[in-house]
Amino acid sequence: MHITNEQKLQLEELFKVIDLDGNGLIDEYEIQELLEHANIKYDRKFFINLLKKGDKDNNGYIDIDEFIAIMSAAPVDLKKIFQFVDTNSDNIIQKDEMKHLFLEKANIKLSDQELDIMMELITGTAGKDTVTWEEFNTYFTKVIMKQDNLDIE
Repeated sequence: MHITNEQKLQLEELFKVIDLDGNGLIDEYEIQELLEHANIKYDRKFFINLLKKGDKDNNGYIDIDEFIAIMSAAPVDLKKIFQFVDTNSDNIIQKDEMKHLFLEKANIKLSDQELDIMMELITGTAGKDTVTWEEFNTYFTKVIMKQDNLDIE
């Protein structure tokens, strides 16, 4: 799948979040930390095979180019992303959870106004402080379909 410059920049930011030691490489430990922090259950064998498939130069690490290749080819599991953001596992993303995600994982401090705009974009309702799974899924499915040049409306 071809990705836009904007998508590439987003993937580069995500890479920086996962690259805990900031050395420009993602190793097995960093991926395990991410999955454990997100309470995502995974099969270690599957995980190691995935890491090996993505590691094109066989150095034991995923660099930024390998990461972008993996992520641009991978199907998106919106439910897992939702669960990652929903840190208290109540099946609703609170505005504070969104703020915490951006600050702690991407080192981006969003203003209340920026958060309000983001929440309104996702939910379609002004002034709403929560996002349900249905709203999240509907919004991001449309975003993905637009990126793939598919029309689902």
